[in-house]
Amino acid sequence: MWEQIRRLVFEEIRTGRYQPGDQLPTEKEYAERWDVSLAPVRAALTDLTNAGHIERRSGKGTFVTAKNVSYEISLLRSSTNALREAGVPFRVAVLDQGLATAPAEISAQLGVDRKAPSFHLRRTIEIGGQVAVILESWLPADIADGLDREDFTVGTSLYQLFSHRGIVLATADGWLEVIRADDDNVDLMGIDFGAPLLQLNSIAIAADGRVVEASRAVYDASRFSMRLQIPPTMADPDPRAATPARVERAHPCKKGTDHQ
Repeated sequence: MWEQIRRLVFEEIRTGRYQPGDQLPTEKEYAERWDVSLAPVRAALTDLTNAGHIERRSGKGTFVTAKNVSYEISLLRSSTNALREAGVPFRVAVLDQGLATAPAEISAQLGVDRKAPSFHLRRTIEIGGQVAVILESWLPADIADGLDREDFTVGTSLYQLFSHRGIVLATADGWLEVIRADDDNVDLMGIDFGAPLLQLNSIAIAADGRVVEASRAVYDASRFSMRLQIPPTMADPDPRAATPARVERAHPCKKGTDHQ
């Protein structure tokens, strides 16, 4: 029974009766329409959710999955500017903006005393009426004077503010991981507990070698299509370009270092 219901609901999505972002009927309404119990309806919707065709938003209902936002990952690029350039409408809400004690790991990354206050900025980015990104940044307090008075709800770029303060960003280091939604993510994003999320962790380094920001960005994995740009110098060398003499000199037991 639940497979038949799944096929019927999916057919309504496939044929365009319900467009991306549209809200679907409730489980009770589907059950009444087909004169069945809630159990097979719930199983059918769970299948469609797991397949990525629909999404359940806590306290709001069930919706056809919206089209993915094409997003280019760049560690030294403002998330808000990237969305503007992609033509994606968004809204920013500020959850925290001021001095606070950073977690020990963050203090270590910033190179500050773990008991010393750091500047904390936590924001959400709403796309299509739903929070799709949670941005969190930590800065050394001595370079954050006045940032507690900045209006970040208009999509102000933190990196542009760095430039205005004479801070030249030279490089960044980052790592991308898949995490599972916790209660905080559920409350902010309206997603299911344990849903997969993409988390980009990074540190921004100024020209003088100082770490000026430690950040993490959490993305609703169902809303984004991520694009990466890799400089040509990072490509693996062509093994055919190596000379035989050079290969012969390589010590068979010597361990090399991978560069990624």
